[in-house]
Amino acid sequence: MNDWMLAQQATSHAERFKYMQDRFNQSDPTIGWKLLLVAVILGAIFALASILSRLQKRRDEPNKPQPMALFVRVQRKLGLPRLDRLRLWWLVRTRRINNPAALLISAQYFDDAVEGYCQSDGWFGSRLTASSGFAAIRQQLFGSDCS
Repeated sequence: MNDWMLAQQATSHAERFKYMQDRFNQSDPTIGWKLLLVAVILGAIFALASILSRLQKRRDEPNKPQPMALFVRVQRKLGLPRLDRLRLWWLVRTRRINNPAALLISAQYFDDAVEGYCQSDGWFGSRLTASSGFAAIRQQLFGSDCS
């Protein structure tokens, strides 16, 4: 009886090995789709980790000062017309003013910048005629009581 069980186990081992061998020899028609799915999942995980890393770096970095952005926002809040904003932007650009919002706060600083701008030569000659446009802007910013 013992021999019979051993024979049956031996047969079942042989069948198992034969079955495993057959499984390894057969090709799986869906293997390409399975590999593509694994690659897409890994790519999505990598992309998500990359995005989260960039967001974390952005949150940890201190905000850089943006003087031109402040200058533009203050001009908009003051209700300056677009042409006047363009003139002031050109003044800041040509005079290379580091803190342009100071022009909108200090009459003396505004006058010094405009004077330096009007005394220099532009592309088309003298800028002396620009002083009338800046006088109107000065009037709007600081009122008539400033001299």
